[in-house]
Amino acid sequence: MNLFKLAFYNIFRDLRRTILLSLLLASSVVFLLVFVGYMNFSREGMEKSFVSSTGHIQIAKENYFNPKFSSLKNELLLEEKDINLIRDEIVGYDELQSTNLIVNFDGLLGNSSTSNPVFAFAYEDPDIITSSLSLLEGEPIFHDSNGGEFLLGSNLAASFGVEKITETNFDLTLMTNLLGRGLNFQNIKVAGIVKFPFSTADNIFAITTIKTLKDLFAFEGGAHVIQVFLKDSSTLETFKKKLDNLKKDKGIAFDYNDWFEINPYFKSVLGMTRTTFMFILVLVSLLIFIAFFQIMTALSIERTRELGTLRAIGLTKLELFYSLFLEIVIISVINIVIGVILAYFAKLFIQFQKISFTPPGYSEAYYINIFYYASDIMYVSIFMLVLAIFSSILPFSKASKKSVVEVMNDV
Repeated sequence: MNLFKLAFYNIFRDLRRTILLSLLLASSVVFLLVFVGYMNFSREGMEKSFVSSTGHIQIAKENYFNPKFSSLKNELLLEEKDINLIRDEIVGYDELQSTNLIVNFDGLLGNSSTSNPVFAFAYEDPDIITSSLSLLEGEPIFHDSNGGEFLLGSNLAASFGVEKITETNFDLTLMTNLLGRGLNFQNIKVAGIVKFPFSTADNIFAITTIKTLKDLFAFEGGAHVIQVFLKDSSTLETFKKKLDNLKKDKGIAFDYNDWFEINPYFKSVLGMTRTTFMFILVLVSLLIFIAFFQIMTALSIERTRELGTLRAIGLTKLELFYSLFLEIVIISVINIVIGVILAYFAKLFIQFQKISFTPPGYSEAYYINIFYYASDIMYVSIFMLVLAIFSSILPFSKASKKSVVEVMNDV
């Protein structure tokens, strides 16, 4: 108990040292937590964006996801009987929220003055997808909408001079080799203009319904992909295991990919942010270690008279080291707690300021937010405490090992 009192006395006796260490510790905790919180926000935001467009899982015909069969991809179509069989099985899975069918095709879209390549997605129920997109102009399309209606990306629509849909500009001509069955020309109607999250998608993507394919192109049924949405992303692995069992038990030739495999861009961004975090963590660690080491070394020299007095009145080397050790532990714990509190205030400040940012490759700006998890707070807190203690051990050890005679000679 006396050592605790001594540690607290020394903390308040040398306020300059205490304030300096407090600023260093608290600011480092705030910086690391805000950075980790922004990484969490970016990762979850991207995950939701990708899942809303691709689903948690996509089920397709065997080899559909194999790069070696990319030239035949449009011809690898799940038949109606396989679709019905798969859907009838997975509808009973507790993890399932909903499913959708997608037919992909490309072609050339144009009017009397210009033409541009287009990559289109025909959905069984487009509302599942379009509800997550911004409708800039026109009307949304639904599974029972009139045949021939399309939603165009805003940049694609602008390339035809379509910014406002009128009676004179909403008709375009689509040329496509749907499913490799020969060229087909059809007039289509622009029902609406949407904003895709990525600028590259906004330049080339269009959305329609499978009903339109049946009405305009005599599409006979089937789908390239069964799009699966789960109630919770945490059940993804469980659902994949059930799909493996279904494939083995029913003998259906299908493959599947989850949203993480479908979106390699997410992998690269996640890897880049992790590398950046590790780089910053190393820099902060070096800064704190060097700063603490230098401060503690200098203070050990400055406090030679005090340490000699403590040894002279009967403190052993171990007790002296323990007293110095308690000082840094108390300072670290208090300021780590202060840093966590300040990090929450920083989160509220960022939310209040409504700071917007357009990520690279995105077409829309997003308000920056900060997400903290208990694991993040524990990790940063323990890391900072260990780092502060570790960087102080050597100076304290040297100071406490000096004999009374050595200390008195230095005075």
